[in-house]
Amino acid sequence: AGHMVVTVDLPGSTERRLAFRGRTQPAWIDAVREAPGVVGPIQFKNVRLLEISTEDFTALMSTWLISLDTYHKPRTAPFERAFLERLRSLSFQGLLLLDDIHLNDEMKEWWTELQEHATEWGYRAFDITHIGHYSGTGLLDFSGTVVVEDAVES
Repeated sequence: AGHMVVTVDLPGSTERRLAFRGRTQPAWIDAVREAPGVVGPIQFKNVRLLEISTEDFTALMSTWLISLDTYHKPRTAPFERAFLERLRSLSFQGLLLLDDIHLNDEMKEWWTELQEHATEWGYRAFDITHIGHYSGTGLLDFSGTVVVEDAVES
């Protein structure tokens, strides 16, 4: 059985079709379900996370791990900032995985800001690029329980 996986994208987005590798969504889900080691059922949601109700946002974010891969412009298109603020307002107690923290100047600045405010904003920040994405991977641990060997912690 395992844990439910929920993936969220903007309404009308067709981005995930690339991951289906020419299959339909149901065929892709069937193939994933049959693969060894799969965590559980997968749901696809197309919503605007900053515009849905607090109740719906809370339901979607009540998990132990969130992976955020979005605009990569936290200053000029501040979705990342607004998302993090909304997540913090829920007293989130899980892990937030951020990709591309070294991709561009805006992401580098935001990662520095996240590191500088880690204690104040209630998490521990780890740069886990050495085991993550080539353009940078950050981990915000709101649970206080993560141990990462060889990580750069702020």
